[in-house]
Amino acid sequence: MASEFHGDHALVHGALRAAPVHAVGRLPARTPEALERMVRKVTATPPAPPRVIHFLDGDPKWGVAINTVCDRLAGWCARSDFARGYEVLRTSFNPVTRGSRADAARCLTHGAALWIYVGHGQRHSVDGLDVAAVTLLDGGASLPLALMACCHAGAFDAEDPALAETWMASAGGPRAVVAGSNVTDPRLNPALALALAQAALKPGMTAGEAFLLAQRAVLGAPTAPWAAALRMAALPGLRRAHAGLYNLLGDPSMLLRPDLSHTI
Repeated sequence: MASEFHGDHALVHGALRAAPVHAVGRLPARTPEALERMVRKVTATPPAPPRVIHFLDGDPKWGVAINTVCDRLAGWCARSDFARGYEVLRTSFNPVTRGSRADAARCLTHGAALWIYVGHGQRHSVDGLDVAAVTLLDGGASLPLALMACCHAGAFDAEDPALAETWMASAGGPRAVVAGSNVTDPRLNPALALALAQAALKPGMTAGEAFLLAQRAVLGAPTAPWAAALRMAALPGLRRAHAGLYNLLGDPSMLLRPDLSHTI
Protein backbone atom coordinates (compact mmCIF):
# COMPACT_ATOMS: atom_id res chain seq x y z
CA MET A 1 0.00 0.00 0.00
CA ALA A 2 2.98 2.33 -0.56
CA SER A 3 1.27 3.91 -3.56
CA GLU A 4 -2.27 5.14 -4.13
CA PHE A 5 -2.22 3.67 -7.60
CA HIS A 6 -2.61 -0.01 -6.83
CA GLY A 7 -6.19 -0.20 -8.08
CA ASP A 8 -8.63 1.14 -10.65
CA HIS A 9 -10.30 3.74 -8.42
CA ALA A 10 -7.34 6.11 -8.08
CA LEU A 11 -6.42 5.73 -11.74
CA VAL A 12 -9.88 6.83 -12.86
CA HIS A 13 -10.90 9.27 -10.12
CA GLY A 14 -7.45 10.84 -9.71
CA ALA A 15 -6.85 10.04 -6.04
CA LEU A 16 -8.11 7.84 -3.25
CA ARG A 17 -9.46 10.96 -1.52
CA ALA A 18 -12.06 11.35 -4.28
CA ALA A 19 -15.40 9.69 -3.54
CA PRO A 20 -16.26 6.90 -5.99
CA VAL A 21 -18.51 8.26 -8.73
CA HIS A 22 -17.93 6.06 -11.78
CA ALA A 23 -18.57 2.33 -11.95
CA VAL A 24 -15.20 1.09 -13.17
CA GLY A 25 -14.77 -2.44 -14.51
CA ARG A 26 -12.02 -4.33 -16.28
CA LEU A 27 -12.02 -7.42 -18.51
CA PRO A 28 -8.95 -9.44 -17.46
CA ALA A 29 -7.80 -10.52 -20.92
CA ARG A 30 -4.11 -10.77 -21.81
CA THR A 31 -4.47 -11.79 -25.46
CA PRO A 32 -6.92 -10.90 -28.27
CA GLU A 33 -8.26 -14.46 -28.16
CA ALA A 34 -8.88 -14.23 -24.41
CA LEU A 35 -10.62 -10.88 -24.89
CA GLU A 36 -12.93 -12.38 -27.52
CA ARG A 37 -13.86 -15.22 -25.14
CA MET A 38 -14.41 -12.75 -22.32
CA VAL A 39 -16.70 -10.51 -24.38
CA ARG A 40 -18.78 -13.51 -25.46
CA LYS A 41 -19.07 -14.57 -21.83
CA VAL A 42 -20.20 -11.23 -20.37
CA THR A 43 -22.65 -10.49 -23.21
CA ALA A 44 -24.30 -13.93 -23.33
CA THR A 45 -27.70 -14.47 -21.72
CA PRO A 46 -27.03 -16.83 -18.81
CA PRO A 47 -29.48 -19.27 -17.25
CA ALA A 48 -31.21 -17.93 -14.15
CA PRO A 49 -29.18 -18.90 -11.08
CA PRO A 50 -30.82 -20.71 -8.17
CA ARG A 51 -31.96 -18.60 -5.22
CA VAL A 52 -28.91 -19.66 -3.26
CA ILE A 53 -26.06 -17.68 -1.73
CA HIS A 54 -22.78 -19.33 -0.85
CA PHE A 55 -21.12 -17.61 2.10
CA LEU A 56 -17.63 -18.82 3.01
CA ASP A 57 -15.58 -17.63 5.96
CA GLY A 58 -11.94 -18.66 6.17
CA ASP A 59 -9.74 -19.91 8.99
CA PRO A 60 -8.61 -16.83 10.99
CA LYS A 61 -5.44 -18.69 12.04
CA TRP A 62 -5.41 -16.97 15.44
CA GLY A 63 -6.17 -18.09 19.00
CA VAL A 64 -9.41 -19.67 20.15
CA ALA A 65 -10.84 -16.39 21.49
CA ILE A 66 -10.40 -14.46 18.21
CA ASN A 67 -11.51 -17.47 16.17
CA THR A 68 -14.71 -17.59 18.23
CA VAL A 69 -15.40 -13.89 17.63
CA CYS A 70 -14.83 -14.36 13.89
CA ASP A 71 -17.19 -17.34 13.90
CA ARG A 72 -19.95 -15.29 15.50
CA LEU A 73 -19.45 -12.36 13.15
CA ALA A 74 -19.65 -14.68 10.16
CA GLY A 75 -22.80 -16.23 11.59
CA TRP A 76 -24.45 -12.83 11.98
CA CYS A 77 -23.53 -11.89 8.44
CA ALA A 78 -24.86 -15.16 7.00
CA ARG A 79 -28.15 -14.69 8.87
CA SER A 80 -28.62 -10.98 8.14
CA ASP A 81 -31.67 -9.74 6.26
CA PHE A 82 -29.82 -9.18 2.96
CA ALA A 83 -30.78 -12.73 2.02
CA ARG A 84 -34.56 -12.57 2.29
CA GLY A 85 -36.02 -15.13 -0.10
CA TYR A 86 -32.64 -16.83 -0.59
CA GLU A 87 -31.11 -19.91 0.96
CA VAL A 88 -27.75 -19.06 2.52
CA LEU A 89 -25.32 -21.98 2.59
CA ARG A 90 -22.47 -21.18 4.93
CA THR A 91 -19.16 -22.94 4.50
CA SER A 92 -16.69 -22.25 7.29
CA PHE A 93 -13.03 -23.18 7.55
CA ASN A 94 -12.81 -21.73 11.06
CA PRO A 95 -11.76 -24.58 13.38
CA VAL A 96 -14.24 -23.52 16.08
CA THR A 97 -17.24 -23.60 13.72
CA ARG A 98 -19.45 -26.69 13.82
CA GLY A 99 -21.62 -28.17 11.12
CA SER A 100 -20.60 -25.89 8.25
CA ARG A 101 -17.96 -27.86 6.39
CA ALA A 102 -18.23 -28.31 2.63
CA ASP A 103 -16.16 -28.43 -0.52
CA ALA A 104 -15.92 -24.80 -1.69
CA ALA A 105 -15.40 -25.77 -5.32
CA ARG A 106 -18.05 -28.49 -5.41
CA CYS A 107 -20.73 -26.14 -4.08
CA LEU A 108 -20.38 -23.99 -7.21
CA THR A 109 -21.14 -26.63 -9.82
CA HIS A 110 -24.92 -25.99 -9.54
CA GLY A 111 -24.63 -22.21 -9.65
CA ALA A 112 -25.66 -19.52 -7.18
CA ALA A 113 -27.05 -16.00 -7.13
CA LEU A 114 -24.00 -14.82 -5.20
CA TRP A 115 -20.73 -16.24 -3.84
CA ILE A 116 -19.01 -14.45 -0.95
CA TYR A 117 -15.69 -15.24 0.71
CA VAL A 118 -14.41 -13.32 3.76
CA GLY A 119 -11.09 -14.33 5.27
CA HIS A 120 -7.42 -14.74 4.45
CA GLY A 121 -6.33 -14.73 0.84
CA GLN A 122 -3.25 -15.21 -1.29
CA ARG A 123 -2.57 -14.55 -4.96
CA HIS A 124 -3.56 -18.04 -6.04
CA SER A 125 -5.83 -19.32 -3.28
CA VAL A 126 -8.30 -18.68 -0.51
CA ASP A 127 -9.38 -21.26 2.05
CA GLY A 128 -10.92 -24.17 0.15
CA LEU A 129 -10.43 -22.76 -3.35
CA ASP A 130 -7.37 -22.30 -5.56
CA VAL A 131 -6.39 -21.71 -9.17
CA ALA A 132 -6.30 -25.43 -9.97
CA ALA A 133 -9.85 -25.92 -8.65
CA VAL A 134 -11.49 -23.03 -10.49
CA THR A 135 -10.13 -24.14 -13.87
CA LEU A 136 -11.96 -27.46 -13.45
CA LEU A 137 -15.42 -26.13 -12.60
CA ASP A 138 -18.30 -27.16 -14.85
CA GLY A 139 -19.14 -24.59 -17.51
CA GLY A 140 -22.92 -24.99 -17.21
CA ALA A 141 -23.39 -23.36 -13.81
CA SER A 142 -24.66 -19.79 -13.49
CA LEU A 143 -22.89 -17.41 -11.11
CA PRO A 144 -23.43 -13.69 -11.82
CA LEU A 145 -21.12 -12.29 -9.15
CA ALA A 146 -18.41 -13.46 -6.76
CA LEU A 147 -16.75 -11.45 -4.00
CA MET A 148 -13.37 -12.23 -2.45
CA ALA A 149 -13.16 -9.94 0.60
CA CYS A 150 -9.58 -10.83 1.38
CA CYS A 151 -5.97 -9.97 0.55
CA HIS A 152 -4.23 -10.45 -2.80
CA ALA A 153 -6.76 -12.70 -4.64
CA GLY A 154 -7.47 -9.91 -7.15
CA ALA A 155 -3.82 -8.94 -7.75
CA PHE A 156 -3.02 -7.91 -11.32
CA ASP A 157 0.61 -6.75 -11.15
CA ALA A 158 2.38 -9.96 -12.22
CA GLU A 159 2.78 -12.00 -15.38
CA ASP A 160 0.81 -14.93 -13.98
CA PRO A 161 -2.90 -14.25 -13.29
CA ALA A 162 -4.17 -14.34 -9.72
CA LEU A 163 -7.16 -16.35 -8.49
CA ALA A 164 -9.90 -13.82 -9.34
CA GLU A 165 -8.66 -13.35 -12.90
CA THR A 166 -8.20 -17.07 -13.48
CA TRP A 167 -11.65 -17.89 -12.15
CA MET A 168 -13.44 -15.29 -14.23
CA ALA A 169 -11.58 -16.34 -17.36
CA SER A 170 -12.55 -20.00 -16.89
CA ALA A 171 -15.61 -21.45 -18.63
CA GLY A 172 -17.42 -22.11 -15.35
CA GLY A 173 -16.38 -18.91 -13.63
CA PRO A 174 -18.57 -15.99 -12.57
CA ARG A 175 -19.52 -13.21 -14.96
CA ALA A 176 -18.16 -10.59 -12.57
CA VAL A 177 -15.72 -10.70 -9.64
CA VAL A 178 -14.91 -8.15 -6.95
CA ALA A 179 -11.57 -8.82 -5.26
CA GLY A 180 -8.78 -7.10 -3.35
CA SER A 181 -5.52 -6.47 -5.19
CA ASN A 182 -3.27 -6.01 -2.16
CA VAL A 183 -3.33 -6.27 1.64
CA THR A 184 -6.86 -5.58 2.93
CA ASP A 185 -8.11 -4.87 6.45
CA PRO A 186 -10.34 -7.45 8.21
CA ARG A 187 -12.25 -4.69 10.02
CA LEU A 188 -13.38 -3.15 6.73
CA ASN A 189 -14.00 -6.22 4.60
CA PRO A 190 -17.30 -7.19 6.32
CA ALA A 191 -18.90 -3.79 5.58
CA LEU A 192 -17.93 -4.10 1.93
CA ALA A 193 -19.21 -7.69 1.72
CA LEU A 194 -22.54 -6.88 3.36
CA ALA A 195 -23.20 -3.82 1.16
CA LEU A 196 -22.30 -5.68 -2.02
CA ALA A 197 -24.58 -8.58 -1.10
CA GLN A 198 -27.51 -6.30 -0.24
CA ALA A 199 -27.16 -4.43 -3.53
CA ALA A 200 -26.50 -7.43 -5.78
CA LEU A 201 -29.85 -9.06 -4.95
CA LYS A 202 -31.99 -6.03 -5.82
CA PRO A 203 -33.94 -6.12 -9.10
CA GLY A 204 -32.37 -3.99 -11.82
CA MET A 205 -28.99 -3.69 -10.09
CA THR A 206 -25.88 -3.70 -12.25
CA ALA A 207 -22.48 -5.02 -11.27
CA GLY A 208 -21.01 -1.51 -11.33
CA GLU A 209 -23.75 0.03 -9.17
CA ALA A 210 -23.41 -2.75 -6.60
CA PHE A 211 -19.66 -2.22 -6.52
CA LEU A 212 -20.06 1.55 -6.00
CA LEU A 213 -22.42 0.95 -3.07
CA ALA A 214 -19.90 -1.46 -1.55
CA GLN A 215 -17.10 1.10 -1.85
CA ARG A 216 -19.27 3.76 -0.22
CA ALA A 217 -20.07 1.41 2.67
CA VAL A 218 -16.35 1.15 3.42
CA LEU A 219 -16.00 4.94 3.30
CA GLY A 220 -18.88 5.62 5.67
CA ALA A 221 -22.31 4.93 4.15
CA PRO A 222 -24.97 3.50 6.51
CA THR A 223 -24.59 -0.20 7.24
CA ALA A 224 -25.45 -2.73 9.94
CA PRO A 225 -24.42 -1.63 13.46
CA TRP A 226 -21.90 -4.45 13.87
CA ALA A 227 -20.27 -3.66 10.51
CA ALA A 228 -20.21 0.07 11.32
CA ALA A 229 -18.51 -0.64 14.66
CA LEU A 230 -15.79 -2.63 12.92
CA ARG A 231 -15.37 0.09 10.31
CA MET A 232 -14.91 2.79 12.95
CA ALA A 233 -11.94 0.86 14.34
CA ALA A 234 -10.02 1.61 11.13
CA LEU A 235 -8.45 5.01 10.47
CA PRO A 236 -10.03 7.22 7.75
CA GLY A 237 -6.90 6.93 5.60
CA LEU A 238 -7.20 3.16 5.66
CA ARG A 239 -10.85 3.36 4.68
CA ARG A 240 -9.93 5.54 1.70
CA ALA A 241 -7.22 3.06 0.70
CA HIS A 242 -9.86 0.35 0.36
CA ALA A 243 -11.54 2.30 -2.42
CA GLY A 244 -8.44 1.51 -4.46
CA LEU A 245 -7.68 -1.93 -3.08
CA TYR A 246 -10.86 -3.49 -4.47
CA ASN A 247 -11.51 -3.79 -8.19
CA LEU A 248 -14.35 -5.04 -10.34
CA LEU A 249 -13.54 -7.60 -13.01
CA GLY A 250 -16.35 -7.61 -15.54
CA ASP A 251 -18.76 -5.30 -17.33
CA PRO A 252 -20.06 -2.66 -14.86
CA SER A 253 -23.27 -2.26 -16.92
CA MET A 254 -24.15 -5.97 -16.62
CA LEU A 255 -27.50 -6.64 -14.94
CA LEU A 256 -26.99 -9.03 -12.04
CA ARG A 257 -30.65 -10.12 -12.04
CA PRO A 258 -31.81 -9.83 -15.67
CA ASP A 259 -34.81 -12.06 -14.90
CA LEU A 260 -36.15 -9.33 -12.56
CA SER A 261 -35.06 -6.20 -14.46
CA HIS A 262 -38.62 -5.50 -15.60
CA THR A 263 -39.67 -4.79 -12.00
CA ILE A 264 -37.52 -1.64 -11.65
